[in-house]
Amino acid sequence: MKGIIYKSVKPVHEDERRALIEAFNGDFTAKQLKILKIKKDSVLGNHYHPYRQFFYFLKGEAEYTFLNINTGEKENIHAKEGDFIIIDPFIAHKALQKEGNVMVEGNEQKYTSPDVDDLKYEIK
Repeated sequence: MKGIIYKSVKPVHEDERRALIEAFNGDFTAKQLKILKIKKDSVLGNHYHPYRQFFYFLKGEAEYTFLNINTGEKENIHAKEGDFIIIDPFIAHKALQKEGNVMVEGNEQKYTSPDVDDLKYEIK
């Protein structure tokens, strides 16, 4: 689907000491970075943003639904540990997250508040 980049990431270098995993390199600029720890099975999202957003899965898996609010195009993605997703502006998204999931989230703009940044859009 146009507006979504989804990839499984493998280490760019690995030896007995470490594994270097490049989640992104030049294709995303974050002004805010968060670690998400999911406390219980939940549906999160049902909104879109006026900027790009990034997720990298450190642990767990989730079922995502994306909807381009301009074209109506829809896509489902099963994301798991080692996967990343970059979401373009105005792509509505929701995710069925599992307890124990851990992710890195980046936003290309500074997050202000849910009223300003999380533009509600119910995906059916």
